[in-house]
Parts: sequence; structure tokens; C-alpha cells
Amino acid sequence: MAMAITTIAEIPFEQREPLALLAIGPDRLDVDADYAGFGWSVVDAVVLTAPDRPPVTLDHAVILALHSADVQPDPADIELLFELPAQSVQVPASRFLPHALTLIPPGLPVVLALCNPGRVSLPPLSADVHYALGDVTSWLDPDAGGPGTLRLSARRWRRCGDLP
Repeated sequence: MAMAITTIAEIPFEQREPLALLAIGPDRLDVDADYAGFGWSVVDAVVLTAPDRPPVTLDHAVILALHSADVQPDPADIELLFELPAQSVQVPASRFLPHALTLIPPGLPVVLALCNPGRVSLPPLSADVHYALGDVTSWLDPDAGGPGTLRLSARRWRRCGDLP
């Protein structure tokens, strides 16, 4: 029987292959709304798109894939949900993100692949962190003969610490 998670440091937040991390497979035609995977990955590039803004390409970036809980008890924070085999763990993003940033390579831009249903503004962190207001969807756009371009789409993207 697995031990119960009692601290943030015990959450198995591990590096994963980018397409598996974002539930992108060769047969995927639409977003899997039930997918609640989490972890992190370093990617060669990721394009952030929003309907009324030009796309932003971040080269050599870290993606933190997280899942927001259905119930958001604090309108000033994002409640994260970690679905583990033996239990579900909820923790506010304001407490988890500083820990997560210690697990990834320093000095790279970071993108949160995280739905932000309350459109919460995130404060400055110890890294250059990009996050969405609203839902985030992940896509792999085909390249001519290449591996494809990873794209994360949201209603709007911001950087931690930016003013609304």
C-alpha cells in the first residue's frame, strides 16, 4: 500500500516526454477534457497563441503541466489537483509553484499548461513564468518533414508579476 502524501515535496512531480505530458498522440483529434496528467518537460520551442494577440514563440522552454481543481475555494489563487493512484491531493498554486521551480533547470522560460478558470493574476516568481487566463489547450501542428510545432492556446497569456 502506498504511503499517503502529506507534504508538497512528496508529490511526484517528474520530468516527462512532452507529448505524453500534454496528452498529444498521433490519433488525437480533439482535447481530452478528462486528462489530469502533470509533470514537467523541456522543449525546443513552444508557441503560445491567443485569439486577439500575435503568437509568441519561446525557444528552449520548460512546460509545467498542472491541473486545476473543479472547485476553486480562493478567488486569489488557483487550486491544483493531483490525481494519484492512492489519493487525490489539492494544493494552492501559490504554495506549489515555488517548490516546482526548484525541480527544473534554471534560467529557462517557464510556461504553465494550466487552466486558470478564475483568471487569477499570479505574482512574480523566481523564474520567467508565462500563464493563461482561462483554459489552456495543447496541440501539435504539423511541420513539413519535421517533428511538428508544439502550441499552447488560451484566451490570453500573461507573465507572472505583470499588471492586468
